[in-house]
Amino acid sequence: LRKAAEDGYALAQMTLGGLLVKGRDGIPKDEKTGFNWAKQAADTGDSLSVIFLAGLYLDGTGTKQNTEMARQLLESVFNKNDSLAPEAAHILGSIYMDGMGVTADNGLAFQWMVYASNAHIPDGEQRLKTLIERLPKQKLTTDCSVYTDPFFATKGLKEFAHANAGETIVGVGTKDASSLVYFLDMKIGGFISNQCFK
Repeated sequence: LRKAAEDGYALAQMTLGGLLVKGRDGIPKDEKTGFNWAKQAADTGDSLSVIFLAGLYLDGTGTKQNTEMARQLLESVFNKNDSLAPEAAHILGSIYMDGMGVTADNGLAFQWMVYASNAHIPDGEQRLKTLIERLPKQKLTTDCSVYTDPFFATKGLKEFAHANAGETIVGVGTKDASSLVYFLDMKIGGFISNQCFK
């Protein structure tokens, strides 16, 4: 394992780093060295390694706790839009939901957790339900069209839906033209226009 890590294989570097920070499989615990190996793995751009390194920054394992660095790393994985993007979104949502080194922000947590939930990340759907209970709700005063947020909800796909007067929505700053909303059936995440709140 160490030879493969020294040869530059990201998976080996990340695995060795994990063993070192936890002190497993006969390897003495050495958090600082483990962090250094994890960073080398992440520097290759491997998404799993980047997420692992972000976790070390979040916990302050082998390095000084740095939530901002963790956030940047996770967003870099999300922006790659590979198979681990939903996992990065889930962790980002948890950071804001639980106030992990930042001021808790249910709005930002909601935005990230919508994406994680849509990808069926374990715990993502339950956490989204919890956030929905925390966020303000408002009944629509008129019929209106809703279009999904391509960044958080559909990652580029354009989908449209129509909401009828009297339906309840949940969102962040519901009287804002760029408010992110989510119907309580949790099928559509999107933006809603001011016309709904006249």
